[in-house]
Amino acid sequence: MCVVRLVGEYDFRAVAREQIEAGPANIWRYKALLPVPDDIELSPNLEPGYTRLLKANNLAAELGLKNLWVKDDSTNPTNSFKDRVVACALSAARAFHSKVFACPSAGNLANAVAAAGARAGIKTVVFIPSNLETPKVVNSAVYTENLVAVDGNYDDVNKLASEIAGEEDGRTPDDDAVADAFAVTESCDLHRFSL
Repeated sequence: MCVVRLVGEYDFRAVAREQIEAGPANIWRYKALLPVPDDIELSPNLEPGYTRLLKANNLAAELGLKNLWVKDDSTNPTNSFKDRVVACALSAARAFHSKVFACPSAGNLANAVAAAGARAGIKTVVFIPSNLETPKVVNSAVYTENLVAVDGNYDDVNKLASEIAGEEDGRTPDDDAVADAFAVTESCDLHRFSL
């Protein structure tokens, strides 16, 4: 098993506001700032993002602010901001020719990974606590049959998923290694690993 952390580098000066505004009405309008290929729109994905901003007058007054806007991510495909990071992680999984897209989760990340994997036609494996609320389990089960219920809390689920991914032993792949699987964690770290 092997693991590598992926770190993005951004050159904000290289992208003009007009370029972003001319992009599609989803996350890919920002593709020049994301670690994704130029033709990302051609890959099957859930096209998250471009969610609305809501003016929060009451909260602004409570906080002593003149203006406050709140991002409404409930309009993302799985109703969560996790759809954004998963869209980018799925792009990386494709770049590594991964055959499996996996995650440990207690809810939103599981749904986002399962749905994105189903849309992209890639096998997903989702590790969840065995006592996870039924509605959260059902939301993921709609998209993947590979739900692995782990006895214990989220920390136990994350530990098992990390052990399977090889994170615990600290091994890393050679630059030329091709991964069999790709994982994203609740903290939005991206990992690739081979079994």
